[in-house]
Amino acid sequence: MWKTRRVALAALIVGTCILAMPSALGDDFLHPGGNILEVHSETVLSGLDISKATIDEAIERLGRPSDVSFTPRSGTTSSTWVYEWQTKVSRLKITVVEYWITPKIMKIDVWGTAAESRVDKTGRGLRLGDTVDDARRIYRLRSYFGTTLPEPSGSFLSGLNGSNFGPILEVNFNSDGKINHMQLTDRGAWY
Repeated sequence: MWKTRRVALAALIVGTCILAMPSALGDDFLHPGGNILEVHSETVLSGLDISKATIDEAIERLGRPSDVSFTPRSGTTSSTWVYEWQTKVSRLKITVVEYWITPKIMKIDVWGTAAESRVDKTGRGLRLGDTVDDARRIYRLRSYFGTTLPEPSGSFLSGLNGSNFGPILEVNFNSDGKINHMQLTDRGAWY
């Protein structure tokens, strides 16, 4: 009786592995949320260095926004301003937090399907409409069994040496492998 149960269990395990293997080989286990790559060495999107630029500089560079919304401070939270620029082929959104007096750009988002020279490019030249391979080449991201590994780091303990508080660029791809959204977040803006 035990021998029959062991054979049935082994058959179940082998069968599950066979069924799961084709889909598992194409999965990106480091980024289970979908077609997303993360870059930790980029600070510029839409011509704005998220660590240094101000919203006044953004408006001077990009012109008057299409829409502006404001969420006032409540309790211990900060006030939030959202500025949006809309064109025929792209949309740019800049989120600004205002703690006590000083406003700080916290996030820059750009969406679209075609390149538009003013808003769609990172500091290293990655653009909307580029491919996964372009992103891997520009940011030296390695592919390993269908998984994109993080960019090379100077330290094994990079998560402990302060890099968790720097900018992070998330690059989203559509089903054709073309970039359709980029989001640059300054995680240090929260502190």
